[in-house]
Amino acid sequence: MYFSHPNRRLHLIDIENLAGSSCPDEGLCRAVSDAYFDLDLVGPSDLLVVGCCHRVFSTAAYGFGGARYVVASGKDGADRALLSVCDEAGGFERRFDGIVIGSGDHIFVDLALAARRSSLDVEVVSRYGHISIGLRSIAHRVRFLEVASKANIAA
Repeated sequence: MYFSHPNRRLHLIDIENLAGSSCPDEGLCRAVSDAYFDLDLVGPSDLLVVGCCHRVFSTAAYGFGGARYVVASGKDGADRALLSVCDEAGGFERRFDGIVIGSGDHIFVDLALAARRSSLDVEVVSRYGHISIGLRSIAHRVRFLEVASKANIAA
């Protein structure tokens, strides 16, 4: 039996997608994390899951600390790892009131559509100009991440 958690959201974060890099360094991972938390989306009971490839795992942890991490390599590895979290959690739509997809990739369209059909709030966080039309049209809200450039990170 699953219990509903009012105001609890599942965040699926593709760190590589939000960083705009297949191998973001520690500074860029922190900049993505800072920008994500600056959006003020994360509630105290929310679950954050960060997906990445094996090469990024050691630096991804610098940004999102206590999040759950899923790792998969190859084409769409991080995306597939994040989607598998929803499969393994079976019935996630009964345990969360909303889902935040931290990626603009089209691969998340079916998940967003299923979440909406289950009356979940669907929000997408993406880099400006890097969100699929399908994902944008399904989401209740889209927010764009403004990540400081590497030059700004060093300053």
